[in-house]
Amino acid sequence: MQQHHRGKSFRTRLIKTFILVALLPIALVSIASGINSTQILRNGIEELTLADLDNMQTSLHDWMASYQDILYQIYTDEEIIAMVEKLDVSEDLAVTRNQLRRELRGLLNTKEHIKSITILSDGGQVVFYDSLVPSNQENSWMKYMDLSQQELYDTISQDNALHYFPTSPAGEFAGKENYLFHMARRIIHYQDVNKEYGVVILSIDEAMLSQLCGSENWDGSLLDSFTFLVDETGHILSYPDKQYLTTVLDTAGKSLEEREKVYQQFALESTLLQPDYVSIHVRYDRLLQCDLVQVINRSQLEARLMHQQQFMTVILLVALLLMLVTLLLSSSNLSASITRIVGVMEQVQQGDLAARVAVDHRMPLEISRIGTQYNQAMDQCVEAMEKERQASEKLRNAEILALESQINPHFIYNTLDTINWMAIEDENYEISDAIGAFASILRYSCMDSNAIVPLREELAWLNQYIVLQQLRMKHPLQCVVDAPEELLECRIHKLLLQPFVENSVLHGFKDSPRPPQLNLSIRRQSGCIYINIRDNGVGMSEQMVEAMNRGIFPPSHSKRHIGIENVLTRIRLYYGKKAMISVNSGENLGTEIIISLPEEEVLPQ
Repeated sequence: MQQHHRGKSFRTRLIKTFILVALLPIALVSIASGINSTQILRNGIEELTLADLDNMQTSLHDWMASYQDILYQIYTDEEIIAMVEKLDVSEDLAVTRNQLRRELRGLLNTKEHIKSITILSDGGQVVFYDSLVPSNQENSWMKYMDLSQQELYDTISQDNALHYFPTSPAGEFAGKENYLFHMARRIIHYQDVNKEYGVVILSIDEAMLSQLCGSENWDGSLLDSFTFLVDETGHILSYPDKQYLTTVLDTAGKSLEEREKVYQQFALESTLLQPDYVSIHVRYDRLLQCDLVQVINRSQLEARLMHQQQFMTVILLVALLLMLVTLLLSSSNLSASITRIVGVMEQVQQGDLAARVAVDHRMPLEISRIGTQYNQAMDQCVEAMEKERQASEKLRNAEILALESQINPHFIYNTLDTINWMAIEDENYEISDAIGAFASILRYSCMDSNAIVPLREELAWLNQYIVLQQLRMKHPLQCVVDAPEELLECRIHKLLLQPFVENSVLHGFKDSPRPPQLNLSIRRQSGCIYINIRDNGVGMSEQMVEAMNRGIFPPSHSKRHIGIENVLTRIRLYYGKKAMISVNSGENLGTEIIISLPEEEVLPQ
């Protein structure tokens, strides 16, 4: 007798459970959503920041490379070198200085942000072209440098490396304070690379760096984010607020983590940013020997995120109230309908396949549809079970007949016999032998193809097939068969081995550099008869081997594998799950097929 559990109704439990736990999901969702949204925001900012730094670094390299090209044109130009030599010996001094200034002016105008080009000769001569000063007596920037002219010359000329000098003031021009950073190289003549000629200094407007950092239009307002550059000595190369361009930070010789702390402290002191919403990302550039520092201000983003979360909490509370009202209205009839359907399912579970759900108009529409669909499904299930019982015996025979369907071979035999006599009349006995072998193979394969034959007979036929393939392909295919005498009387279905041999002959040996060799061995072990077919051909890919071992083959229209798929299907039909087939192969390692048949099905009685 079925036991009925005493307790509260489904409707009561549903309403109480909803009331007790509804607030918890809302709280969890709100907390989880806030944490997740904040994390997503920060991760997104992190990814965008890294991408911006990558793009900025790439652009900076491209720009600096273009300026290095101009610098290279100057310090390797033979005409400029010749003029610098004249300066040192005071040869046509005035003319030479004017010619050199014209050359420098032409090069200066090739790039927008080049403001000055200066040449210091080994003899102490100074020639420059400076767009920020009208005079040719003194350039705009050298007087602001911490190094004297001789110290500057000695620093640059000590090696053949590219030297960078930090941003420094360059005076006021057209009502604007100017700041320049400098790159310099020693002048080199290819005929005497050790001779001292002088040095060349390219002075570039700091606005170029501001443009790359995205702060060239800064108007003094609080930025959401900004980027600045600091060299290895702590000198600020570029900063949105130009008053800090002469600032030197205490970062020389410090680790990346220590430098990040210095940069964050400096960013907070130089702006009005709130510490809790500021993050710093530093990327060291080995090529330019400076830090790219990006300052991210998350305050406005996180404030908007907080407002969004508050709005979502209100929406969830309203939804909770609406769900409760809806639940009260629909739960009464729902509970009774579910109970009715569950009762019918229990009857079916106990074996009463005739039990059906009594559907009436009082059921909710969805439950009514479930009951109707359940009844229809049970009717179809009962009908299908009966059809399956009737068709189960026919299925095996139908599948075997479908695999063995053949065309009437008599026309082919007669045609081959006619061609054979024509070859004999022409005294072409090789073709006659080939046709005879083919006719024998065809007769064997077409007559009673589902027959069970001794293994000896199957191997003899397989030998004729290999001989025919040798004649057709004209290569010295070696086939070695290793089968104990006591196993040659094993009984197997015809044509189980030929598709594997054919696959080796037609595909395994194609494009193989090795002499083709096929080995077929038969052994008895652990209650099974193992048939091993191995070739030394090109093998198969690891993916194909794995797929074949899982019983997955290319589509049936593939000519390469339809024979193997066919024989695998036949083996399953003949021997069931007791038979096993595995494939071992690798590219350029040959292919091995292992067929395992149950000995009680194969050995003669």
